[in-house]
Amino acid sequence: AGPLKIVMDARDLQFLDGTFSTATSFFTLMYIKVPDHEKVFNEIFRVLAPGGVFLIWDVILPQRLDAGKDVAVFPLLVRLPDEEIDAGYGVLWPEAGRDSSYYVNLAEQTGFVVVDQREEEHQFFLKLQKP
Repeated sequence: AGPLKIVMDARDLQFLDGTFSTATSFFTLMYIKVPDHEKVFNEIFRVLAPGGVFLIWDVILPQRLDAGKDVAVFPLLVRLPDEEIDAGYGVLWPEAGRDSSYYVNLAEQTGFVVVDQREEEHQFFLKLQKP
């Protein structure tokens, strides 16, 4: 029951060009290896229709300062109209930090236009548009 769920590799989306008006990434990019980010952005750009938007919510991964800490954990509070969801995300600490500017540069290299960019504590939001 419910919506159709499809599992596939974000580096090789099996959809036709220009299929979607919106794509989202909700605290996912931190789990994708850096060498694959460009492939993922190119695939999302490809499957979006002209004028389509890519919405990203993710964490700001600061530079690792303590070699003894292998995991970065980030709390997340999601406020809905009738409830709050208290969650957290953890990831192996990458060699280099990544903030929204990393993803903005990647988006612009891919051909996206940045429509909105916000940062709050350890997280960011980007709204990217395919021209």
